[in-house]
Amino acid sequence: RIPLSLHGAADPGPIAVPEWAGRCRLECPEPRYRFLFDAAITSLVLHSPEDIYPGPYTYKRFWFRDAAFIAHAMICAGFPDRARRAIEAFFARQTRSGYFLSQDGEWDSNGEVLWLLDAYLRFTGEPMPAHWYAPVERAARWIERKCLPETPPSPHAGLMPAGFSAEHFGPNDYYYWDDFWSVAGLKAAARMLGPADAGAGDRFSARAESLSGAVDRSLERARVRLKGPAMPAAPYRRLDAGAVGSLAAGYPLGLFEPRDPRLLGTVGHLLEHCCVDGAFFQDMVHSGSNAYLTLHLAQVLLRAGDR
Repeated sequence: RIPLSLHGAADPGPIAVPEWAGRCRLECPEPRYRFLFDAAITSLVLHSPEDIYPGPYTYKRFWFRDAAFIAHAMICAGFPDRARRAIEAFFARQTRSGYFLSQDGEWDSNGEVLWLLDAYLRFTGEPMPAHWYAPVERAARWIERKCLPETPPSPHAGLMPAGFSAEHFGPNDYYYWDDFWSVAGLKAAARMLGPADAGAGDRFSARAESLSGAVDRSLERARVRLKGPAMPAAPYRRLDAGAVGSLAAGYPLGLFEPRDPRLLGTVGHLLEHCCVDGAFFQDMVHSGSNAYLTLHLAQVLLRAGDR
């Protein structure tokens, strides 16, 4: 049910929308909050006519990183069937090598797809469909092959290769964002495949730990270089607005403990140096006050118990 007005003229009342049957509703005394919540729910529908797009009018270009966040929001908001329809379309985009391809150089995509598939199964309680097994295993093996050698030692040893990643981070680099999603994807693959194939579950769980260890070693080098726990966007970068990508380890992936100094140090730096009038200000590529990245900061703080 969609409230049709917010200010001024009398509200003619909500209208019934069949697509919204069973979706989450916000009940609170403040009408503006209810309106904003319903507007956000409406956006989920507008952004997913068939493929999921980050913008319903002028930006109809598919990216897995947008689709993963939006489909996850649909699952949480009570649209699992709509999310499942979008997820099923993902498999046609997987190459023979196992790569979920929307744009070349998008090294986070496999992790995002695997994480989303696992989240869907956990939220709905459904058994894993038989036709998911082969794509999931191919996707996890692709991550395995993509990781760089761990020797010789270097700040990027064992990490995912340099790529453009999420474009608001800046030019091509060895982005921790890609690594965190890849760790989460391997863990998700282990959970999905493990009940039917213990060997695959153990293999991908061990590979997730190996990649996580490489990230930890790289972050320790960054801590020494930058003289503090805050995580840069990539091993050779200074602390800048791109560091917001490293918060993926806290939200949405939960790979680090809620009060991990690396998470809270990064949030502290961004709040002090990269916010304008209380909002995260992205000064690279996607410039301006950024709503969803501000909410990434909020999620990390909420998870740490900071009201």
